[in-house]
Amino acid sequence: MSSDCSLHLSEGLCRDKGSSPGQQIKEAGGHMHLEGWMKQPRNGKRGQGWERKYVVLDGTKVSIYEIEPREESVKPLEEFDLCLSEGEVMIHGAVGASELPNTAKSDVPYILKLESRCHAPCWPGQAIYFMAPSFPDKQRWVAVMESVVAGGRAAREKAEADAVSISAEHSLG
Repeated sequence: MSSDCSLHLSEGLCRDKGSSPGQQIKEAGGHMHLEGWMKQPRNGKRGQGWERKYVVLDGTKVSIYEIEPREESVKPLEEFDLCLSEGEVMIHGAVGASELPNTAKSDVPYILKLESRCHAPCWPGQAIYFMAPSFPDKQRWVAVMESVVAGGRAAREKAEADAVSISAEHSLG
């Protein structure tokens, strides 16, 4: 058993649901973990081809690595938070071919997109594209990330509702 999995076991439930090599989902007390190889547009620019990256979803953060991070010294190239306090994140399981010039039509069904929009008008949004190795892998990534986003949204809405009810109680008291 990997040390990563045994660490999760000590915290609670550890279940490997992934069927593809290198892709795994673990839930430890509601904490989501998914990782595996995917492709990303080269140099972060659409239309310049795709390159392999190792992607890790740990809790609410998606980290992108050049290599599989087996040691603490390996730092992510990029990080994307799925739960923004001041914005909205959308997971797009269907991406149009027009968004990705020079991408083979046969590859488009395997592509997903993460998009963030901040509520602050001066802060630009962000979009990240990934190409999964298979359609079931793409569906797994989309489902897990959508569940993380929905959980974060529900927690934020509950916190906002609690804050409103607390301020209403104070104004009545």
